[in-house]
Amino acid sequence: MAFTGNELLTIKFDKKAIVKPFTMNVTTDARLAARSALPAVTLAILDQPTEKRSPEQVNQLVSYYRTIAPLLQPLRDQIAQVDKSRPAISSLPVMVEL
Repeated sequence: MAFTGNELLTIKFDKKAIVKPFTMNVTTDARLAARSALPAVTLAILDQPTEKRSPEQVNQLVSYYRTIAPLLQPLRDQIAQVDKSRPAISSLPVMVEL
């Protein structure tokens, strides 16, 4: 969540909810905003030391990075364009003998 100045933050609770004490932290660190945009699974992997990551976790990070890497944007655009140019798959009714 990003704020630009003196905004008012309102928190609403369900009347049925039991509200327990909670802490809210505020920061101006831009890196934290970028970190909060990452998927929870990716964050969990990134929080582990590199040497403790499994090969599957490394592959998940690589797959995620391919979706955001600026260098690969032209390729992603080209793939999207090809996907849009494909003809729609039509379904044909099939008669079933009873």
